[in-house]
Amino acid sequence: MSLEGSSCDTVVGSSLLALGGCSPRSTSDAQHYWTQHFNSLKNVLCHTSGLPDIRSREHPLLISFRPGEKWNYTGEGYAYLQSVTTRLTGHVLTSPCGTYELDLKVCGTDFDSYMQTNVLQPLSMGMSVYLWHDRLAGNLVRAHDEQGRPLALRKYTSADAARYSAMGGLLTTATDYARFLIAVMDPKPADAFPFSPFVRITYVDFRHGDISANE
Repeated sequence: MSLEGSSCDTVVGSSLLALGGCSPRSTSDAQHYWTQHFNSLKNVLCHTSGLPDIRSREHPLLISFRPGEKWNYTGEGYAYLQSVTTRLTGHVLTSPCGTYELDLKVCGTDFDSYMQTNVLQPLSMGMSVYLWHDRLAGNLVRAHDEQGRPLALRKYTSADAARYSAMGGLLTTATDYARFLIAVMDPKPADAFPFSPFVRITYVDFRHGDISANE
């Protein structure tokens, strides 16, 4: 088991496309919101929103170019999508809360429960979580720095998950992630979570835009 980082962007992105598309789990509020804001969703999913990766003094939370004109990786864009998902489908907890980049205050949400119910459990991803559980310690692969030293183990609270889940906070295994990829690339009508052709076709369409990298 490992922290998947940017690989988990696709898990959140696919759930949002299904939520706002033709999934039976779509709500009328979610469908209306993403219909009205589809270009914003597309630009964030494709990293062409103009938002920075993670806010900092050197890279404040500003849109640095006209959305859709350039490519620039953005973790903050996915954090924005996560907050919209919580607004449409969940709720913010009164505690725990934490302070993050540039004194950003974030309180816990039920985002983990939403993803467990709507994506991870239906796809039998039983070893995938956004919140820390002590039972995971024996199976976790630690990240290492440039000198090969293991990095400190971060045990995500619901506040940490509210800040980082969508931009890289999924703990999963290769087998579980393969189940997700199969469901997206080859969805079946009987799948518990219906990753419809809408999700797969939309991702293909997104990749074919005429966008230059901003590097």
